Amino acid sequence: MAWWAILYTTVYCLLAMAGFWSDYEGRKAKWFLGCAISSNLVIAYLYIAYWYPTFRVDFGPVVPTLFVAALCWEIFQLADDMRTSQPDPELSAAAHRGVAIVTTLCIAGICFPAYAIAGIVAFTKSNL
Repeated sequence: MAWWAILYTTVYCLLAMAGFWSDYEGRKAKWFLGCAISSNLVIAYLYIAYWYPTFRVDFGPVVPTLFVAALCWEIFQLADDMRTSQPDPELSAAAHRGVAIVTTLCIAGICFPAYAIAGIVAFTKSNL
């Protein structure tokens, strides 16, 4: 694994842990926390499996299904986080929209490479 991939994996995992901690502090339900951990583990495992092909296990259609479920969960969780975030009373409605757009773009920019590489691993011929 290249040094930049290790650095990226570390940043992704730290972001995932920060999100989990935020959900835990927000007193989310146990099933919610379980889904959050599971989705992050699936994405991280598939991302690492790209660099270490020995980690790839042929589970047939299970791997793509887990990937799609993890990706759907991440989209749901992003929408839930945006819906439940507390607005700053000093900001205008336009400023709130701007913050939401910038936050979404930053998180997507950080997470998209992991999702893309995990998707490549999930949908390669050896897993279908």
